[in-house]
Amino acid sequence: MRCAVIETVENLAGCLGDWDALSVELGRPFCAPAWLLAWWRHVAPAEAELRVLVAHDGDEMVGVAPWYVEDAGRRRGRYRPLGSDTCARVEPLCRPGREEEVAGAFAEALARAQPRPALLTFEGIDSRSPWPQLMRGGWPAGRRPWVGRMRSDAAPTIDLESRDFDEWFKSKTSHFRQRMRRSRKDFEAAGGTYRLSDRADLESDIEALARLHKERWAHRGGTGAFRDGVEGMLADAGRELVDSGRFRLWSLELDDETISSHLLIVAGSEFGYWLTGFDADHAKISPARLGILNSVEDAATQGAERVDLGEGHSPYKYRFADGEDRLDWLWLVPPGGTAPMVRAGLLPRRMRRVASERMPSGMKARMNRVLRRR
Repeated sequence: MRCAVIETVENLAGCLGDWDALSVELGRPFCAPAWLLAWWRHVAPAEAELRVLVAHDGDEMVGVAPWYVEDAGRRRGRYRPLGSDTCARVEPLCRPGREEEVAGAFAEALARAQPRPALLTFEGIDSRSPWPQLMRGGWPAGRRPWVGRMRSDAAPTIDLESRDFDEWFKSKTSHFRQRMRRSRKDFEAAGGTYRLSDRADLESDIEALARLHKERWAHRGGTGAFRDGVEGMLADAGRELVDSGRFRLWSLELDDETISSHLLIVAGSEFGYWLTGFDADHAKISPARLGILNSVEDAATQGAERVDLGEGHSPYKYRFADGEDRLDWLWLVPPGGTAPMVRAGLLPRRMRRVASERMPSGMKARMNRVLRRR
């Protein structure tokens, strides 16, 4: 097995089909190259350099790990997954059953990479993911990296395997069903419609999603979701994925105005919620919940086995969810002369995490609002 460290998008051209096929086979919507390379073109830090690891066994591509490096001008840099701070669940991909040998090839390639990794991060991966420990175990020369946890969060999920929409809906409480039926009836009686974006409407629908989401968060200090470049990223990814049905942006419209937008990215049987936005002036008919209900029905119709509602334990998500994943943000510090200094530098963050986990939820929410305003 050989592993190459790819440093330019052009040199990835021959791998994109196999990379995308892996994301579909494994049900990893936010690991698709169309999504991550759109992020690279529009959102990545200006000083970042691409470092995508691609493992081959003969002519077959058996694994890909999408990272980039910060502080590339130094002897050691910080390696982060593509999509950082924009989406979770980005991790290495490989052919099922070959995780250990592929992780070893990735670890050896990283140990030789330039700059050498002072820190490798996994950001928002499933807590059951084997990759951090496999990378640790595969590190060459018998010296194991240190693995530490930045933070964890919940990711509510909906199980649709072997169930159609009606079966899932019947599994919810009678209060939930009555409320959603009433909201649907009121919305449709007022002339409301549901529309799935196509190529012609893509950019205007993305603008509506951004506007609604920003307005919803304005009084809470703003949102970090639509930082500079994100709308361009969505447009690029949408143009590549919308025709195949893998970029599903739903608009709820009333009087020719979009009052709620919902974006899901699809790979195989997994539908991943990225973001939603809604007009609070129409809160009486619950446009956000109506949009989620419509997206669940759409996913079931398309044969989805699961809907990932995304990071965050917001109460409204749990009204729909019937499962939950834990997402972890992890550090991996390779051995070497700078490792003690790197670990010492991470200590304040670890202390903040511990304090945050013990802080009452109301106080944490107030602090988050202050930090967003700053």
